[in-house]
Amino acid sequence: MNKNEIDAIKSMIEKYVESRPKLTILIMGPGKDNKDDYAQKCYKKRCQIRDFLAERHNALFPEVVCEEAKNKGDDVSNTTAFEKNLIEQSHQVIILLIPRAEGVKSEVDTFSIYPECAKKMHLYYDYSHNIPWHLQNHIDFIEGNSGKTEEFCEDDIESCLLLTKIGLKIDQVVSAMSMWAYKKYQGIE
Repeated sequence: MNKNEIDAIKSMIEKYVESRPKLTILIMGPGKDNKDDYAQKCYKKRCQIRDFLAERHNALFPEVVCEEAKNKGDDVSNTTAFEKNLIEQSHQVIILLIPRAEGVKSEVDTFSIYPECAKKMHLYYDYSHNIPWHLQNHIDFIEGNSGKTEEFCEDDIESCLLLTKIGLKIDQVVSAMSMWAYKKYQGIE
């Protein structure tokens, strides 16, 4: 291949990458103020996931969006309604759930009961700790409403395995969305 052919191929690839849908992705999990060491590791992983996904998508922490809205003078007195609205407006929601992050458990309890929220969820939970039965019911509800759940352990937080899994899941969603217009055109829905 000559240089012109290589440049043409590079240009085609760049145009393809630019044409793929850009998603709005919420990343939920332990917050930065959690005092538990494991929760702090998960918060750092959340930041790493956000930064990685932000290279091609609009990746956000709900608590940051809520704080920005509050600073603009928007009414965010009902945090639950505000976050539910955020989930409904997002394409995907990634949740890191660990046993020592009470706020995350509450979010899973609250939002997984809404099918329109559950179907957007990619819940990653630590299987090395006992999952309380009521939380297992919410995990089952997410799966039953086309959401995704996957297990991880503390070692996955420190390695790149969890980030890789999440990146692949989002790429699958983007690929499916890219095909939707073609399938609709072909009459395949």
